[in-house]
Amino acid sequence: MQPTLKSTGNPPNIQTIYGYLNGKRELKVELIPYIAEVLGVSEQELFSFDIEYATEYNIRYSEEIRELINLLAYAPKTVREEIKELLLEIKTFSKNRLKSIKSNNN
Repeated sequence: MQPTLKSTGNPPNIQTIYGYLNGKRELKVELIPYIAEVLGVSEQELFSFDIEYATEYNIRYSEEIRELINLLAYAPKTVREEIKELLLEIKTFSKNRLKSIKSNNN
């Protein structure tokens, strides 16, 4: 499936897709089937509250992620704090890496 915009006849660029997923751009109707396919969800699920938001774009939480979230209730506070610190470090690293990649593509 090759997505194309009716306005240009071209596929959307990566910034446009991120804009749709971040809610910064209005979703074009013709892209709904493509986005659903890429995310591995049905078109109806795109408009459902069953999709969780884990990063800067929509993804469906896997069973593993839900299990981890449920297990956090049993972890001592110090362990939760360490996990949080580590995840924040990973988030910062990932954001910086993405910025680096974007600046190298421009």
